[in-house]
Amino acid sequence: MQALCPYVQSLRVCNALSDMIHMSGQTGNLESSYRKRGTTIRILIVDDSEAILNFMSHALDSSPGMEVIGSASNGAEAVAIAEGLRPDVVIMDVQMPIMDGLEATKRIKQAHPAIIVVLVSGSAGFLSTTGGAGADGYIAKPFSAGSLISTVLANFERKDAH
Repeated sequence: MQALCPYVQSLRVCNALSDMIHMSGQTGNLESSYRKRGTTIRILIVDDSEAILNFMSHALDSSPGMEVIGSASNGAEAVAIAEGLRPDVVIMDVQMPIMDGLEATKRIKQAHPAIIVVLVSGSAGFLSTTGGAGADGYIAKPFSAGSLISTVLANFERKDAH
């Protein structure tokens, strides 16, 4: 089977994990609150690893009320795509070629402060700088589909409450 990423070894496992997340109610209260309003969270995913993009896309698109509307493989692409699509949430890897996630986050937040940016990194050192880049949240690699969904929901709900 084709490996999607180091965290999920096959599409079958990814599908099963996604089903378990929805059945277990891990995102219960947050998920039900945005679904009641009929809101679809529009998400841009950014990572230079195609496997991780595929994993995130599948996990998020499998979650009711979430839609991946675009993807990018570097920060410069992310800034351009965010300008055109105006997503609700951008999930941004920190270490990427051409333009890193911190610089891309700064540019997106300067142009569109309402866009929620969640940084992704395998290094705690990078995550400690998220406030300076204007990021709304972060998630550390490796992460599960459930953690990814919960992080998106928590940041969306927090921003939506203000």
